[in-house]
Amino acid sequence: MKADVDVGRSLLDPGLPGNVCDKWIRANLAQLAHSRAAVLTNPFNTWTRHPDGSFGRGTQYPFKQTGTGEYISVWNADRLEPCESVGRQLLRH
Repeated sequence: MKADVDVGRSLLDPGLPGNVCDKWIRANLAQLAHSRAAVLTNPFNTWTRHPDGSFGRGTQYPFKQTGTGEYISVWNADRLEPCESVGRQLLRH
């Protein structure tokens, strides 16, 4: 799938027409759903580093407001909208 995403054949952003979530839901391929909050341009995990010194990949985005020092960046509920939108599509389907 990465190769298709890299050349634009598959779109991951649920805000874009023809994205994979829309295609899979319309094709009735969603039999079971598990939701993890995913946000576009998720920040790198600056609390950890790989042996080469690079930052770790972004952590799962919190579904609810975090307290001071509980997440790696400022929390914003609007960033969850794409993930929540797919959930609503699944429920309507």
